[in-house]
Amino acid sequence: MAQNLPSLCLFRILEFHSNNLLMLYRCALVNRDWCQLTIPFLWKRPFSLLHLYTPSKRLIEVYISGFSSKERKLIKNLREREEEEIPTKSLFNYVSFLRELDVAQAINCVSSWSLITSEENSILNTLPIIIIFLKHFVKNSPKISQLIFNFNFNNHLFGSIHNGCNMINWELLTYNNANNCFKKLKVLECIGDFNPKLLLICSMISKQIEKILISIYIDKNIIRYPNEMGKLQNLCTLIQVQKNLNTLIIKNVRNGGLGEHGILDILELTNEIHHSLKILYFIFVEFDNYNFIKSIKNLRNLGTLKFEYCNLSNHPLNFNDDNIEGNYYLRGLFNLKIFKSKIQIPLLTFMILQANNRLTVLDVRAEDINYHELINLLEIISQNCKNLLEFSTYIIPDYNLLPLLLPILSSNTKLVKLVIDAETENNNIISEDVNNFLPILGKHLPSSLRVLNVLTRWLFHYDSLDKFFQESRAKLEVLKLKLTNLIKDDHIEVILKHSKNHLKLLDIEGTASISYDTWDKLQQEEHLHVEFHPDIEPTMLSRNYRLL
Repeated sequence: MAQNLPSLCLFRILEFHSNNLLMLYRCALVNRDWCQLTIPFLWKRPFSLLHLYTPSKRLIEVYISGFSSKERKLIKNLREREEEEIPTKSLFNYVSFLRELDVAQAINCVSSWSLITSEENSILNTLPIIIIFLKHFVKNSPKISQLIFNFNFNNHLFGSIHNGCNMINWELLTYNNANNCFKKLKVLECIGDFNPKLLLICSMISKQIEKILISIYIDKNIIRYPNEMGKLQNLCTLIQVQKNLNTLIIKNVRNGGLGEHGILDILELTNEIHHSLKILYFIFVEFDNYNFIKSIKNLRNLGTLKFEYCNLSNHPLNFNDDNIEGNYYLRGLFNLKIFKSKIQIPLLTFMILQANNRLTVLDVRAEDINYHELINLLEIISQNCKNLLEFSTYIIPDYNLLPLLLPILSSNTKLVKLVIDAETENNNIISEDVNNFLPILGKHLPSSLRVLNVLTRWLFHYDSLDKFFQESRAKLEVLKLKLTNLIKDDHIEVILKHSKNHLKLLDIEGTASISYDTWDKLQQEEHLHVEFHPDIEPTMLSRNYRLL
């Protein structure tokens, strides 16, 4: 069968399983043809995938086997020692398969090899050796499509070469053949202590980037305004020259740094971005009082908009004053996520109303939202969102707000995932008695639901849980009760009785009230993965356990 399988079919299979390192290894050993097709996938991401299971020494020596005599001589002179015999010829030109270059991981790998194989255990000459390797990668790799800079030297084993690495991160783009190597770059990720020059030089070389992930400040408590402003200004330049940018992820921006002739103006005024951008994602961004809605009004194809740990609480509320007719204003939006972010409810409801029934994924876990605002928000969602596949929300415990979920569940008959969360203050989790509500919830769950994730502390008797399952038509595959700390043997019996044939994951991490017998029974369930608290040992469970 291996011999008769067409090469294109095998290529597609390997491509689909390109992250499964064990499978790739096995496929490479089938025969010569399979090996030739598999090796490029194995060596496509050597420093982020292959390195996980391959020792640094072996990985680096494979690359050295393809070095020129000049490169070998340079390394030998720097190390001032007799090198072990490394073959000068290899079965494949491994560097030609390199598509993803994680620079920090590559530096780690080369540094580890240098330290392990050095007689004096010194890394004084490590930086020049690192540069030799990076120049080799850039010169001989025909096309690197993903470039990752993730420099965080706070806990870095080789912190003594920090300054040199900080220079490497932008000089990499000036090495011989860099224009050809990075011309068709598709993904650029820059996180941590990278030099702003990197973004500027990249804007001169790469015009076809599809995804950009940039982090501006390193630590919120360490203010380096010149460095941060340099990153923001050069990011503007980089974005402006892109022709196919569809994903933009921006992290760690303080004091409204995206405004004032910054990124927000670029989003509003750059025509190429209007047509290409599909995913916009902000993490730990303070928007200050800049009009974010105005800046994205022309993004015709924007489908995903996410905010995590952001602050939009000072956003002006005059966005309705603009002429909406003729502007797009989130008309293509189908995925909206507000997670642990501060946002004014009028702004959030405006976004929801503009997207309307196109929304299929909605997360409205906004912070500092009061009782009346939450009621208004949930009512708007139930009236205007009828095609949700995933829905996540905060529910304030003990305010009888859970029934407000029922109209949303009834009107979204294709819902697959439901997350019920509660905002916590100072890590204090408030418990809520749901004995009366649980059977009603089961009755309203759509038959399509497969994931129920409860991130608040519910209190319920096993009888109520039994009625919940009896009323429910949903065949849950994932049930998460992570914070519910009073799950006992009777609850587990009910869950297994009703869900044994379809439940695949059960999270009861918050409980230590089950017996050893029940724990043992759950472990023996073939098709069920159970997540317990990581610190709990079987012998710590309640005293009903039997001796081994």
